[in-house]
Amino acid sequence: MQDFASKSQNIQSVGELSAPAKAIAYPDEPTRAAADRLAETDSDSLPVLDPLSGKAVGLFTREDAFRARVFWFKDENVRERHLSVAAWLAGLPKRAGKGSGATS
Repeated sequence: MQDFASKSQNIQSVGELSAPAKAIAYPDEPTRAAADRLAETDSDSLPVLDPLSGKAVGLFTREDAFRARVFWFKDENVRERHLSVAAWLAGLPKRAGKGSGATS
């Protein structure tokens, strides 16, 4: 998320700045929630408002959502490199049930 002043150069008119937002985001919410809201409302950006004062503190854009998704993807790939299926299955407790010889 970049600050509001640096993103304001993309605003084309005063009316666009003062038009009510379809949706908003808050600084402490997960980026995934803001990205979902961005997609649901088909907006290009969400104003980020301070929950106490209601003042704009930033602008969350589609570019921000994309960068966050790239970060999640890279992080997920790193975790998966260290977790093979065999290692995962070896660490799971044996399940009681059909064919396991366990009785209740």
